[in-house]
Amino acid sequence: MKKVLVFGVFDGVHDGHLSFLKQARECGDYLIVAVAQDEVIQALKGRGPLKELKIRKQEVKDTKFVDEVIDGDTD
Repeated sequence: MKKVLVFGVFDGVHDGHLSFLKQARECGDYLIVAVAQDEVIQALKGRGPLKELKIRKQEVKDTKFVDEVIDGDTD
């Protein structure tokens, strides 16, 4: 089984995200998505996310392409 791991903020899943997740899914048998934590978004973008982590993770889970959703690390 080939596992694929991708990362992102996913602060409102849109068509671009869906295309990205679909393409990632086609690269393997099992797709894991790491969703960025709030402090990482703040550091990268200079602002916090629009939606809390729990909601962003659920929106990613609700797509038909993903097998597992995890919290991204804080490094």
